Amino acid sequence: MATVDQIQQVFLEAFRSLSPQSKQDLLNQLCQLPEKTRARIPGEISLAHYADINRLLLELLNEIGAMQVVARLNETEKEEPAPVFIGWVENIARQRTRLQKNDPHPALLRAGDTDSSTTYERCYREGIVERDWMKPEHVQERRSNELCLSQKTGVNYLLVVRIEVGEDGKPPRGVGVLGAGFEKRPDNFTTIEEILKKWAQTNSGGLVKYLTEHFELGGRVL
Repeated sequence: MATVDQIQQVFLEAFRSLSPQSKQDLLNQLCQLPEKTRARIPGEISLAHYADINRLLLELLNEIGAMQVVARLNETEKEEPAPVFIGWVENIARQRTRLQKNDPHPALLRAGDTDSSTTYERCYREGIVERDWMKPEHVQERRSNELCLSQKTGVNYLLVVRIEVGEDGKPPRGVGVLGAGFEKRPDNFTTIEEILKKWAQTNSGGLVKYLTEHFELGGRVL
């Protein structure tokens, strides 16, 4: 069986044998091919997508010193809240606690998870949400079916911001949420908030650019 390199070489030699006009005609046809379809959420999310997104989230986690960073996107073609997990990373301390309990990695447990979430719904509507699980009033807002995996490993505080994109000059849309977890509310809260918004609402961190290029994003116009 021919290798990929051998196949590429055959095509290259065939291209070189064409007349200049034939080469130009072929290039023109290739330029007119439709762009690769963006993946629908959740049905077409791949393992490669998860790997790419988790690499980006790990950069953010290290930048802000969080215990965990989690991202969810809204389902394709849905304007109402319809969360889908697309990434979850943790620091060494949280990982150590989880392994001592022999719990699975949340990125595996919740990949593609579409369970509802009061935190997601509020952030999706309001733009930013703080959750302090040491406060009874915050705990009482949770539904009975919410898994609360963060708190089980010592993540008592969450700061969650809405992911916003604006494509081709169109009005911005809310398409998901990006959240960071800490043991308690960080002293440098304002700095953390600014960095999270940079990653969730501009191309600076690379996350928004990746999401707009690879997914058929759902969400609503803001």
